[in-house]
Amino acid sequence: MAGGEVGDTRLRRALMRALVGQTGRRAETIVLPLELLRQLKPSEFTDTNEYHHWQRRQLKVLETGLSLHPSTPLDHPNSAAFRLREVVQMSELKPIDTSKNSEAMCTLCSSVLTLAWRSPNNFPTSDVCHWADGYPLNVYLYLSLIHSIFDLRDETVVLDELDELIELMKKTWVVLGINKMIHDVCFTWALFEQYVITGQIEPDLMCAVLAMLTEVASDIKKADREPGYLKILSATLSSMQGWAEKKLMNYHEGFEKGLIGTMENVLSLALSIAKISEDVPSMRGGLLMDRDGGITMNLLESRVDMYIRSSLKSAFAKIFENGHWQIDSTVMEIEEYPNEVLLQLTKEIKALAIYEKENFSPLLKQWHPVPSAVAVATIHSCFGIVLKQYMARITTLTNESIRVLQTAGKLEKILIQMVVEDSSECDDGGKGVVTEMIPYEVDSVVKNLMKNWINERLRIGRECFLRAKETESWNPKSKSEPYAQSAVDLMMVVKVTVDEFIDIPSSVREELVQDLVDGLENLFQDYTSFVSSCGGGRGRRRCEGGGDADGMATDSWSRISQRQRVSRGGMGAIVLGVRVLMPPTTGRWNRSDPNTVLRVLCHRNDEVASWFLKKTFQLPKRR
Repeated sequence: MAGGEVGDTRLRRALMRALVGQTGRRAETIVLPLELLRQLKPSEFTDTNEYHHWQRRQLKVLETGLSLHPSTPLDHPNSAAFRLREVVQMSELKPIDTSKNSEAMCTLCSSVLTLAWRSPNNFPTSDVCHWADGYPLNVYLYLSLIHSIFDLRDETVVLDELDELIELMKKTWVVLGINKMIHDVCFTWALFEQYVITGQIEPDLMCAVLAMLTEVASDIKKADREPGYLKILSATLSSMQGWAEKKLMNYHEGFEKGLIGTMENVLSLALSIAKISEDVPSMRGGLLMDRDGGITMNLLESRVDMYIRSSLKSAFAKIFENGHWQIDSTVMEIEEYPNEVLLQLTKEIKALAIYEKENFSPLLKQWHPVPSAVAVATIHSCFGIVLKQYMARITTLTNESIRVLQTAGKLEKILIQMVVEDSSECDDGGKGVVTEMIPYEVDSVVKNLMKNWINERLRIGRECFLRAKETESWNPKSKSEPYAQSAVDLMMVVKVTVDEFIDIPSSVREELVQDLVDGLENLFQDYTSFVSSCGGGRGRRRCEGGGDADGMATDSWSRISQRQRVSRGGMGAIVLGVRVLMPPTTGRWNRSDPNTVLRVLCHRNDEVASWFLKKTFQLPKRR
């Protein structure tokens, strides 16, 4: 009914007045709020506002217990309930007159007594009046009584007079419609609520809650359950379970390293409620049961499995978001998942898996055979989603991307090893958990990227050759550099390709060395074959430039096809950097020197020389 020490004294005085001359009157026949309205006058309060507030509270209690939430449903319309509501509405603006002969008081007494003395069959009864035994008013009032067991100086402490207080509370059971089963539920809730509102610092309160849940589990199996009991039980357990699962679904956030003991109590609470809930029809959630409808260990495993997966997903999301937002905004605009983020993420994921295994898994193993394996599999799946998005954005092969993928591959091996170790005692050796871990296939991705890289480099070399084929004049630059520019360009492409290939930090590189060598060899074979014919359909032609000689056969260009194979870093590479010179010129006139003979023939202006030059070198007749 609320009120401090002054209100308690006032209440005692009012009850003594009500019982004067009524020796032997039982408490269950008294409508307490109505008696208080009769006995207490405005003069006994500090001011009118205080009295008005107190009177409104008593009238609201009557309206709630008799009209809004009666133990026996009302017939509609009900004249007594209508009159009661009229009196309550009259008190909204000012206090009603509670003198004995006032019209408002007469109406109030008549309607209250009519409603309070109704029986379930709507026949008057002299056993007990029903003004506070409807749910949820009866539970609310009874919980107010139960909270008196806690010490006001230290709210985490239960008074030593607990047994005496409970005996006194039992005397209200008839009025409030409470029995032993409902008392157990209410007492469990009071202990739980006190544990929560005091900051969860007193483990003894939670231990008391778990002990009371054992009593509740026994009560639920009894056959003589009242219809309203299941409603009270369902509401109470749902609230407790909601609180516990909110913490367990993200236990990395709710329980730090020093609170593992607290987590054990909360986990025991959630699982105890889960087992009890299977016997409450309105709370069944489709959990696993055996053929006889009984509870199985799979129920507990499924709940713990759910907590592990949910908490690890939340922990991973927090790590990822924190690392992601630490990146400078300009970097994020270029790439949503920078290499630095992925590398840092792999380190933190490994640390998370180890922390889970060392701190939480030993506790969870009481209810789950392989908690660490489930946690690691969840982490593997979460990181796999991020890695898959990252790999989808890789268009070119870089040392940074290779390093990210290699680090991810090493992380995957570590996680799989942790799963195998945690599942060593299982019948399947952890195969059930490992099969749900979709492989990252890092080596396959790297191999495909390297193949694409090789094909791209060969394409560049092929374009260089085709461009030379169409546009090259095939003339040597000078006597000291008797080769075409296309040879220089092609050699530069090859050199850069081989150097970059050797620098790629991947074990997959060794598998693709031969592919690169074969591709470069085919490219140079095509190039040298074309150069040997000096432009294909053009046949032979005179080279412009040329030092001491005005011309020479283009067959000499075929010597560019000479090549050497050398071993570099364990792989075959083509080195074409050897300069192949034109036949040397002695610079002296001699009848045995081919150049001298050729010059003389070119200089002569007669039919024999012209015929020889035309037949041998396709030179036109000299004019």
